Amino acid sequence: MKFEFLKGAFEAAKKAQATIEKEIDNCERKKEKARQELDELRTLPYSREEAIKILEQKLDNWSGPFEDVIKTYFTKTVPIWQRTAETPDNIVGKPDRRFNPLGVRILDPQQSPGLGFGVEYKSEAVRTGSLLAVLAPLLKSRIREIVEALPWPERIAPPEPERIARIQELEKEIRELEGNINAMLEQARAAGVDI
Repeated sequence: MKFEFLKGAFEAAKKAQATIEKEIDNCERKKEKARQELDELRTLPYSREEAIKILEQKLDNWSGPFEDVIKTYFTKTVPIWQRTAETPDNIVGKPDRRFNPLGVRILDPQQSPGLGFGVEYKSEAVRTGSLLAVLAPLLKSRIREIVEALPWPERIAPPEPERIARIQELEKEIRELEGNINAMLEQARAAGVDI
């Protein structure tokens, strides 16, 4: 009778071990599948149109708010280091006759404290950002022509907002699966079941 009881206990332990192992394997398979999708989403190329938009946005970022800088030059307060008793606070309609719009750039207030309202002007300079701003429409048109002429992969990433949302979902799913696996292993160890 005692032997039969032990036999039943061993069978129950084996069954519990098999159930836990099966559940852990199931979680591992789901985790591997999610990881593969995650890796793919991180490496798939953009669609052609999205790639063009990204390049155009980079061009916009590089060129900076050129129009705002020019407006600022003519309408904002004269920089501190240029003020004199004779200098009015506003220079609307009074541009420096040597003014070169390609020489204007925005200063980072964090890197250049005390230099007035954040616009620097050097007549001899041609700032890359200003030049890009002037040429932006032509460059955007040329970028589109070049990219549209390239061969493009058939398999592409979903649009960026969807791609980012799915990546976040997969990362969360992987964390939860890893948590479940660790919890099952701890419970099995606590119960004396060797996995």
